[in-house]
Amino acid sequence: MIILGDRHQFSEMEMQYLQQKFSSINHISYKDTDSKPTIKKIENIVINCNKSIILLNTKAQIPNELLSYLVKLEIQGTKYLTTESFLEQWFHKCYIPEDQSNISFLEKIKPYATLQYIQKRFI
Repeated sequence: MIILGDRHQFSEMEMQYLQQKFSSINHISYKDTDSKPTIKKIENIVINCNKSIILLNTKAQIPNELLSYLVKLEIQGTKYLTTESFLEQWFHKCYIPEDQSNISFLEKIKPYATLQYIQKRFI
């Protein structure tokens, strides 16, 4: 698994959970770097892994060169997840951005179903 960017800082408990689920977790910060070293880092990680997931954990704009490389990886079978969908799928959390730049998450929030509410109260 590759975490690309620094948008969401994972807690210790979240990192422990991820370490149980993934054989290797690599974090790449590309905020103030050129895209070529970032591409090299991703290449080295992808070569060593059979199947990889790249978490797009960024609020910065991805440079065109890096974006075209990521598209090539997707064609080769690499899966991508945004921070929002990753947290929903793996941690069952709703990600609320700190900068409140995108409030579309509000339409996805739904009340508990009756069975879910009973389960929640039981736990």
